Amino acid sequence: MRRKVLVFVFVMALAVSTASAQFGSGIVYDPTNYHNALLRYFQLQQHLIELQKSYAQLVAQYNFALRMAQYVQNMPARYRAQFST
Repeated sequence: MRRKVLVFVFVMALAVSTASAQFGSGIVYDPTNYHNALLRYFQLQQHLIELQKSYAQLVAQYNFALRMAQYVQNMPARYRAQFST
């Protein structure tokens, strides 16, 4: 009986030590996942560049519209008819 208990404890100790090898003992490298992550990163960089270009274009359009709106302030006085009496 005592021998069976010792064998059981020994087997359980081996099982616990092999199970702990999966947690924290090493890093698993997956080349496919790494490749996909690099592709996503590259796509994000391309999206960022496009967004920056769009932002710069929108700011330029806004500034142009603002300058054009400032010229409109004098329009009524500029085109008011001067009638001679």
